[in-house]
Amino acid sequence: MSLLRRRTLPPPLLCRWDLDKTYLRSEFDTLRQLWRTVRERGEDKVEVPGVPEVLKGLKAAASRTGRAIGIHFVSASPPQIGRAIRDKLALDGVPYDGIVFKDQLQHLTRGQFTRLREHVGFKLRELLAGRLAVPAETRELLFGDDWESDPLTYSLYADVLAGTLAPDDLTPILARLGVAPEAVLAVVGLAREAQGRGGVERLFINLERRTPPAVFRLLGPRLVPTFNYFQTAVVLAADGWLAVEDVAAVARALVARSGYTPRRLENSLADCVRRGLLESAAARRLALPLRDAGLLPPVPGPRWIEWVKTHLPRAPWHAARGAARLGGRAGAPAAAARAGRGGGSVVTPFVVVLVTAGSAEEAERLARTLVGERLVACANVVGPVRSIYRWQGAVEDAAEYLLVLKARAADLAAVEARVRALHSYEVPEIIALPVEAGSAPYLAWLADATDRRG
Repeated sequence: MSLLRRRTLPPPLLCRWDLDKTYLRSEFDTLRQLWRTVRERGEDKVEVPGVPEVLKGLKAAASRTGRAIGIHFVSASPPQIGRAIRDKLALDGVPYDGIVFKDQLQHLTRGQFTRLREHVGFKLRELLAGRLAVPAETRELLFGDDWESDPLTYSLYADVLAGTLAPDDLTPILARLGVAPEAVLAVVGLAREAQGRGGVERLFINLERRTPPAVFRLLGPRLVPTFNYFQTAVVLAADGWLAVEDVAAVARALVARSGYTPRRLENSLADCVRRGLLESAAARRLALPLRDAGLLPPVPGPRWIEWVKTHLPRAPWHAARGAARLGGRAGAPAAAARAGRGGGSVVTPFVVVLVTAGSAEEAERLARTLVGERLVACANVVGPVRSIYRWQGAVEDAAEYLLVLKARAADLAAVEARVRALHSYEVPEIIALPVEAGSAPYLAWLADATDRRG
């Protein structure tokens, strides 16, 4: 007698998405913006590039493996815009199973203005209630942004489900965050029911405000800050939630609608590896089919590399690197300075590094960190300066602050890594210029100020 073995299905997947700043580029921080948002039609609303393709990919990948999937939106927008939101999702062809809105206009008519900006209590209540309505073995992915409180809200929720945050410990936390007392009671009651269920796999945060990713390190590796939805897609693929063809669809959308180039996509992939979001081996596996599809640059062949070695002249930059290996604290700079005064173009072991920042505060933070860690000897902050540049297919005009950094050429890689870790831009400007000559006392001081040998 033969036994029929029933196929074991994977556990269900629940995907919860914030709507504003995560799916849509919405503005409702003022009464005027709130009123304009209410009046918009579906065709007036603009999605964040690549997000419809991620949603479609999650649905398709679940279907291929026989996994049940639920996609739900939790929005702080008023329910009065529900029709426009549903029209927009239909225009984008996005599958979903439910949307929950916050009744902002109700708070407005009651004069509860402080509750217009308070979203932690509202979202925690909806997340916990929604989790109690699905099977206990459900896996969960959460998607939000850095504009308001999604990283904290999602982390509190995940910690309650993991059993590492007791429901009663939520009371002082929520009170300090300004959550209304009745909302605190509701959240704590739901948390007692949901405690210990587990299942939250990842918290994806779209860096719409370009918050430095290092800000979120205290929330643990479960939280994944990404600068674009290609980065989100590659991490989802490495975790097994998307296939490579789904990642390719996201990449094509960014190329077609946001002016991304293969090189820029490759930079985004490398950034995931550098920040520890993706293992190098996983990145290589994903990169191969994407290169074959023309979505990432081809790897230079040996003939091209040999041609570059043969035809590219040795520039002063190479001399800077060679001089940096001399290791002298003051002798090498002084010798270079003396040679410079003699009329020759002798390169010192130092560079001037140019970095732009989006605000005076960010420029000061970068400057103080780099000087404090002896990666640079001096940081001049100039600005505001007017920058006109091309970004995501459009010509932008913005006020920025320019940092002029003086550093050792040998430390350039470390300076770059630190700037990229702290910077709010996806692709920060980091340009190094060799210092051909300079005052011997100044160069000696520069060497001493960047000596990290103890």
